[in-house]
Amino acid sequence: MRSMSNDAPATLLRLLVLGVCAAGSAACSPYSADDVCPSIAIQPHASLDVGNALGKAGTYDVTVDADGKTETCTVTLDSVGPAQKDGEVVSSPTTRTSTTCTLVRVGGIGNDGSVDLSTVGTPASITLKVSLGGTELLNGTANPDYTPDKCGFVKPRVALKAP
Repeated sequence: MRSMSNDAPATLLRLLVLGVCAAGSAACSPYSADDVCPSIAIQPHASLDVGNALGKAGTYDVTVDADGKTETCTVTLDSVGPAQKDGEVVSSPTTRTSTTCTLVRVGGIGNDGSVDLSTVGTPASITLKVSLGGTELLNGTANPDYTPDKCGFVKPRVALKAP
């Protein structure tokens, strides 16, 4: 019986990608087999790194201006649960969120349980203000560069700073 090396799954995935690319798939890019790209569709957007501005339980007031479209909305963190480590096993963060925002959405939860936002669509300019209990935690503007990454996805990450 043949044994497989530890690199066998990665090698099989590269062969699968190469086979799909050889078949003329539109999802293929001009990169090497070492650049394995996911086959899921990712809508164009910008990831908004808000640091830990959305990092504890509460209802945050959010003001968004995306290319002149403005809204005031809320992001609620019902609970904040950071990732837990038990030996070599790491569990995912358990933060629970909801939002009334339509120009931004909850884009991700960090290992510390804090929340990042992402744009809906691809605004050329976005301004975001976040406050909790009347205290401004974030006030930043970004002009994302929507150049596709090596897999053809449009998802720049921009940092918005605290005041």
